Amino acid sequence: MTVMVEAKPDNYIPHLLDGINAENFRVEYVEGGIVVTPAPAHYHDEAADNVFEQLRQAGLSHARLGSKGFCKAANCSDLTKGNHLVPDFWVAFRAFTDQEIAASELHSNWMTTEALDLVGEVTSTNRRADTRDKLTAYARMSIPHYLLIDRTEHTVTLYSDPTGDVDVPAYDTKHTVKFGEPVPMPDGYPTLDSTTWQ
Repeated sequence: MTVMVEAKPDNYIPHLLDGINAENFRVEYVEGGIVVTPAPAHYHDEAADNVFEQLRQAGLSHARLGSKGFCKAANCSDLTKGNHLVPDFWVAFRAFTDQEIAASELHSNWMTTEALDLVGEVTSTNRRADTRDKLTAYARMSIPHYLLIDRTEHTVTLYSDPTGDVDVPAYDTKHTVKFGEPVPMPDGYPTLDSTTWQ
């Protein structure tokens, strides 16, 4: 479900999100609207866990499962706008600095995207958010790679080369494979095995 909320000077986005009573739901601010997503399905979590395990086994020590929210640095402290998203999994190309951690603590623990190299989503009950809204938001936030595991279409798409914050943000490069096929990844990443994903 997506709820549109007009951004006003008193609508500090992290406080807006914290103020929504949505136990067992993920609450995000995506491209101008609040997105409330129910707890994920079993096979959603299985796919996300499997990606995480493959990344960690390949030595990517800064790979993590969801639970951390991100915003573009210029908008983390902006009181009225900016995407605030919680990917299902993510990879940083370096550790977060003490300064980034301290800044996140001042903004309800929303971390800047500066260290991110890849974010990933697995579709579940709110497929549109992952396939359209978040695709646009991650491109606007200039995150280098977005890995979309689409459980409805049984495909995996790696988006690369974001346009950044322009009128119509997008990724310039897109590579899609079907479930069961090897998933080519950027340099420094393992080719992912998708044979168990459903």
